[in-house]
Amino acid sequence: MGRDIKDISGDQFGYLTAVRFSHRKNNKTYWEFKCRCGNIVVRSLDKVKRHKTPSCGCYSKEYCEYQKETAQKRREVIKKIKYIQKENQRKKSQKWRDLTGEKIGKLTVLKMLGDQCGRNTAYRCLCDCGNEIKKSQGQLITKSPCKSTWSCGCTKNRHSDSEYANKNNLTTSRLYGIYKSMISRCYSPNNSGYKDYGKRGISVCDEWRIGDGFENFYLWAVSHGYKEKLTIDRINVNGDYEPSNCRWVTVEVQSQNKRNTVLIKYNNEYITLNNCAEISGVKIGILRYRVSAMKKYGIELTYEDLIHYQKYTNRIKKNNSSKING
Repeated sequence: MGRDIKDISGDQFGYLTAVRFSHRKNNKTYWEFKCRCGNIVVRSLDKVKRHKTPSCGCYSKEYCEYQKETAQKRREVIKKIKYIQKENQRKKSQKWRDLTGEKIGKLTVLKMLGDQCGRNTAYRCLCDCGNEIKKSQGQLITKSPCKSTWSCGCTKNRHSDSEYANKNNLTTSRLYGIYKSMISRCYSPNNSGYKDYGKRGISVCDEWRIGDGFENFYLWAVSHGYKEKLTIDRINVNGDYEPSNCRWVTVEVQSQNKRNTVLIKYNNEYITLNNCAEISGVKIGILRYRVSAMKKYGIELTYEDLIHYQKYTNRIKKNNSSKING
């Protein structure tokens, strides 16, 4: 062993114990090490010092086995937790109370049928429409958001296909599609337009929604100028879908009847910005700029002030300066 090589015989590095010097190569010293499992290996001293747990390779196998055991224990613990949760849910579902005399949705519980048997306990119920129906306790105490079991089934009519449409082969017609879309955006939270209709409180009148709703809607549409290229439009954008508030118009007219439509006062009437541009001959872009600049004053927009924009702003500035000086 050379003078510059330190003797580490007997020193332990993880699973390895230095036995004797082996050789030197590329300025690295190699030693023979005896592993805890009994194997003899030759390793570079630098490599042995860099490893957290040096070994002949048995440590990796032990670590893999340890990971497998840990994963198996974790799966067993998760399985036990799920079993306990399921048991607790089952015990909770078996809790029973007498529902006789209670009013649940449209149902009034009249009496219990048979013996007490948890959620499967049967009751005879009277619906507001007059029908009697048999319901289980599980159906009556459900927390489902649709709550369709809280009636004899009469509440489903508003969302079911109309018999009139089926009888007259209108289920594939454009008018029937308009009708279903109108119902969906007012009552279905999954509809993309629900936030602008149902969430805002817009609804469909009972005449068009309950019972023979589509038949009534169809007869109204045919007698009020329905055509293939027209769309249904609410005259008052904040009102409901009902005969007195609906009309059939073109897409261009409907696009002008929106909540964000700018209305200009013209001869004691209100016209849209597009109509104002057609009457005055001023470009629509210039009018939009003038409207945005004038809105900050909080004064009603009129046709004269919008067209004579420079005189209007000069008058405002003059009034403001006189108030400051006064």
